Amino acid sequence: MNPAYILILLFIPVITFSQSFHGYVIDSETKEKLPYVNIGIPDYKVGTVSDINGRYTLQLPDSLKQDTVIFSMIGYKEKKVK
Repeated sequence: MNPAYILILLFIPVITFSQSFHGYVIDSETKEKLPYVNIGIPDYKVGTVSDINGRYTLQLPDSLKQDTVIFSMIGYKEKKVK
């Protein structure tokens, strides 16, 4: 059985003193929106969780804009985005 994958949509930065990323997370096969996906940079304890409709907003300081954001949820393969 293949592991399910998380697909990230609308990952759009807004340039300010920090970066604000908005979007939603869906299942790559079923296109179903995924609630309660953990999103963040674990080494810096920065993150958020997608809402019941899969939407999220992640605020990152400019000092972390080169780091990798990790999307994870039980039952899915984690997705890393630079």
